[in-house]
Amino acid sequence: MFFGTGTVACHSRLPRLSEQGRHEEVVARAGQARILPRGKAARAWARSLVALGRADEARAVLLRDFRKHAELTSLVALADLEATDGLTGLAAAHYARAASLETDPLAGRQDVCGLFRRRAARFWPRARRWRPTSTSGGWR
Repeated sequence: MFFGTGTVACHSRLPRLSEQGRHEEVVARAGQARILPRGKAARAWARSLVALGRADEARAVLLRDFRKHAELTSLVALADLEATDGLTGLAAAHYARAASLETDPLAGRQDVCGLFRRRAARFWPRARRWRPTSTSGGWR
């Protein structure tokens, strides 16, 4: 029973170190750990990797955290990183996956809605004229 809490606690300082800007230390601690960080610690590791210019490694950390530990917040963070890097196709796919699992993490995200609208407009010209109406089901 205590073994589970001990493995999580060994990475509990990573988010604070990342916020303090000690990115090299975060990357070194996480990289040398026997048990890789998950959850908040994995996202802190990814932030530090991005700060050090290692965005591809950060994407791998976030994707692993989502796939192995079902951390939906890491999937949204991965999509945010991809959108920032200009990888809009991958970002849209990951936002859609997050929305299919649970809509709360994306609630109120106008940037995500805008991304979906821009992508829809590229493939379906009628999507540019979409306005919600009660009688037509949304299309004019």
